[in-house]
Amino acid sequence: MNFPIKQCNMSKSYLFRYIVLFLISLSFCFCANEAFVEFKPVLSHSPCNKSWKNLENLCEEDIEDLSSNFSFWKDVDPEKISAEQLTTLLRTGNSIDSLSIAYFQTWANLPRSSKILEFLKDRKKLKRDSILERRKYFIAIIPGMFYKDNPITGADGAPVRNILDSQGIPNGNIQIDQVGSLEENSEQICNFIKSYNRSEHLILYSTSKGGSDFKYAISKCGNKDYFSKVKAWLNVAGLLKGTPLMTHRSDSLIKRLILRIGIPIYGYRFDSLYELRKTEDSPLSQDIESPSSMYVLNVLGIPMARHISFRGFPNYSELAVYGPNDGLTLLPDAIQSGGDVLPLWANDHYFLKFRDPSLFLGVLDWVIQNIKKK
Repeated sequence: MNFPIKQCNMSKSYLFRYIVLFLISLSFCFCANEAFVEFKPVLSHSPCNKSWKNLENLCEEDIEDLSSNFSFWKDVDPEKISAEQLTTLLRTGNSIDSLSIAYFQTWANLPRSSKILEFLKDRKKLKRDSILERRKYFIAIIPGMFYKDNPITGADGAPVRNILDSQGIPNGNIQIDQVGSLEENSEQICNFIKSYNRSEHLILYSTSKGGSDFKYAISKCGNKDYFSKVKAWLNVAGLLKGTPLMTHRSDSLIKRLILRIGIPIYGYRFDSLYELRKTEDSPLSQDIESPSSMYVLNVLGIPMARHISFRGFPNYSELAVYGPNDGLTLLPDAIQSGGDVLPLWANDHYFLKFRDPSLFLGVLDWVIQNIKKK
């Protein structure tokens, strides 16, 4: 007589487990599943071979968008435009695409950023001197979160390493924990810089959460004498102020409880993810000042909704209530203040178009040119 009751209890137990796993998967999907990174089809009836100012390989729709005239900001330093201001403009009736266009135009029209875009327009004219000069630098890559489990996203730095290897440019990854905390990974980065003794000059390249780790490292050891070894920081899609995606998934006790129970099932850590929330008490909430000896270039992808990859679209849609984003963070939150900004039209967080060798090497040439001016 007791067996049916026991069987019923067991069924409820398994049902509860399945429900918990489902909720965890739902709340954790923005970083746990990297199955697709391909672009969505661009519905264009004409070849994407048009140009606009310094930009090439544009579709008809891109030309139409970039030729639009929005007057949200006049004579405003784009670095002063905050994510909160974009949210306000969005909630007063402006579309996310119109704000993205205006944000791109504001950066592209800034003399310094415009100069970078002009420089890159001639990037295919390689000179032997440039090729030899690049080999005087070691590119240390700070990978993104889950880079070992999800290399398809490029978070492991493989696309960059392949380009560098093809040119004989010394490079390598800084061996941080793919799920390490800011404190742990920043210590690894500081130790790497401290012990760096190669003859080549040192350039740090970070992507996604790697940018968070390096920002934190600057706050820890940026004032040390050995930090002067770092000649430049190439910040690509950095999560420098966290992301509202993590805030949404941890803004209540029940959500945090579900994550605390479920994240270890994936082999990950709650504390490392919780640090990426965008709140006033987040360890990433404070701005930091970069050492004057280090040149900083922020590579900022600015996509329209149609440019978002399959992988980025669910998170892009969720973040769209706040304004322009790259599919993982709000655009102004990916910029290290005081650095130059390279706005790249039609790129989302995964920067598939940044994997073009001539573009990346052109950016590297620009960085090296500015290191010499320091």
